[in-house]
Parts: sequence; structure tokens; C-alpha cells
Amino acid sequence: MTRTIDWPGGESLRVELGVSANVMTDTGCCGPSEAGLRDYASWIAPAKVRGIARVETLQSDLLNEDVTFEDLAGRFTARVRDALDGTANYGLRSYGMKSYLMPRMGLIKPCYDAKAAADSWAEYKRTRKAPMGDRAERSARGQVLLEYLLTLALEECLERDMPMQFHAGDGEAPGIILRNQRPYNLEEFVRFDKDGLMRMPKIIPIHAGYPLVGEATWLSHLYTNCYYEFSIMNPFVHQGLADRFREIMEAVPLSKMLYGSDAYYLPELNWLAGRWGKRFLSQALGVYVAQGVLTHDEAIEGARRILYQNNREVYNLKD
Repeated sequence: MTRTIDWPGGESLRVELGVSANVMTDTGCCGPSEAGLRDYASWIAPAKVRGIARVETLQSDLLNEDVTFEDLAGRFTARVRDALDGTANYGLRSYGMKSYLMPRMGLIKPCYDAKAAADSWAEYKRTRKAPMGDRAERSARGQVLLEYLLTLALEECLERDMPMQFHAGDGEAPGIILRNQRPYNLEEFVRFDKDGLMRMPKIIPIHAGYPLVGEATWLSHLYTNCYYEFSIMNPFVHQGLADRFREIMEAVPLSKMLYGSDAYYLPELNWLAGRWGKRFLSQALGVYVAQGVLTHDEAIEGARRILYQNNREVYNLKD
């Protein structure tokens, strides 16, 4: 079906939309507001906005307050629960969470040591307004505390069978340190070990680990709870996208690949990503059919899974 969207400024945009399309929306991006997200939802209807709560958004103002560690942890946990169980995510129901901690700090690990986290909070409060040294020192500030809060958030996701997205790949220098973006830095949170047991919550490295695509594919190959999402490559790395899809398929089952667009600001990016994503995905699947690896029907089913069915299963979408 098609729909004409009246965009601010008087322009009209005629777009093709799937009848039951879902737009997984990271509400920590691009300065959202509740009113703005309501408008966005009306513009893209009948596609549905599905909120993803950002860990950093829920904790940001708390980190500037002069409160006890117990108060900080309690209030943060309450915010996470309100976002996941209600509509405290800018008026949206949440279907998962997202963390931006790994690009800032590199290797991150779950932290269950409340005493170590409390000490880190005390140090963080003491130094948060002080001049810092080089960017590596600035990036590491408060690491134990932030790992502890992220662990609390992931515990809540695990309890609800909700996925946690982790920003992994695509650079964004000079705001972050490029070497921190390696997908393998997420392995400890993928395992989520506690008391000698790997509990393995649903983990989705966002942005395909690009340009370290091989690391992200192998992480997804080895851990059944780790999925592969290919935004940023689609549509921004379009020239080699068919080759990238084949590289991903070398290691990642078709049942664990998730379509992504990284579309933001410009509505045309959603349209372009949809066109190019399907175009180059079909080329990659066509190679598998030509080589006898997949039948035609298996390739069509694989495309359906990648473009929407896997997403519905991972995020527990019922409507």
C-alpha cells in the first residue's frame, strides 16, 4: 500500500509501507520528546513505533545528583521498570533497551559488586567536575559504576525476555575511541555469567559491528542468544552490501539476522534503506540459490525471516 505523508514545511512524501511494519525506535537518539514521538508515530502510520529505552537516558540526570549509592541504584531500577512495564519511555511502551557504554569504554563486564560500585560512585562524584586527562582517562571515568547500572538494566530485560541492544561499530569519531568499538568487547555481557552460570540474555549488537563485520558475525555464530543486525551498512555502505550479506551468511543463521536501517532525521532514509536492503539481500540469496545451497522457496522464507519475522520473535511482538 502507499501513503502520502505531509511533512513539516509543506512538502509531501509518498511512500510504500508494509501493512504490519514495525519501526524499532531508540528513544535516546536525536533529542526526542513525547509530543515529537507522537507526531512521528502518526506520520509513519500504519507502521508502528516500537520503543527501545536507552540506558544512558534513564541514568543521565541521576549521575549529576548528590545522592547516596543506594538511592541512585534504587531510582535507576525504578525508572527501568517503569520504562519496560509501562509507558515511561516518552509515553511509549518499551520492547527492549539499548546501551551506548561499549563505544565509550571498550571491554565491559557485568558487575554485581555493590561495594565496588558504591566506591566508584563516590569517586565519580568527587571528580565529575574536575578537569580530566586524555580521552582514554575521560572514557574510563566511573566504569565500575556504569557497568553495575547496566547490569541492573540487563537483569530487568532478562526477567522479561526482552533484548538489549548494544551500539557496536560504525566509528562516530572523534566523539569516541575507535578501538573501543570492537564487537568482541561485548562477549562478557553476551555470556552474562553469574555464580558460574552463563545466563545468556538476548543481545543485539547494533550496526553490524561495521567495519569489523567478521567479529560481529562470529560472536553471533558462537552464542545462540546473540543476534546480527545490519543497520549502518544499510543504506550507508551500499556499494558492497550484497558482498557483506554473503559474508554474514557464512556464519550467521538466517533465523538470527535482523533487518536494520539506521534511518534518522530524513524520512527518505527509511525508504532508501528498504529499497536497497531488499535489493542487495535478494542478490546475496540469489547466489545461494544458484549454488544449490538454498532452494528458491528456502531463499524466500529466509528473506521473510530477515526482513520481519525474526524481529517479531526476538522482540516478542504480538500485534
